[in-house]
Formats: sequence, C-alpha cells, structure tokens
Amino acid sequence: MDELLERKNILEPDSEECRELENRRAEIIKLIEIVSEERRLAYIHKNLQKEVAE
Repeated sequence: MDELLERKNILEPDSEECRELENRRAEIIKLIEIVSEERRLAYIHKNLQKEVAE
C-alpha cells in the first residue's frame, strides 16, 4: 500500500494512472475492512461456542 501512495505522489493528480491507483487503494481499503470484520466475527463466534460448551 505504501508503494501505491509513493507512486501516486509522483504522478500528476489528474492523470489516468493516478486515478487507477486511487481506485486500487480504495479497493484495498475495502478488502482490509472486510477481512477485519471477518476476523472480529470469527473471534465472537469462537467465544460464543466456548460459552455454550461450558
């Protein structure tokens, strides 16, 4: 992700490549949010299973 930001800083703000990099960055951020939510739900599920087993 840092590489994307470095490349973006070199490019002109309105260039096609800059827009593509910004779109990729937005997609990566969405994926990170999804993975974080999945991990949170897996943790909750694991703890609920422990409580039910007790």
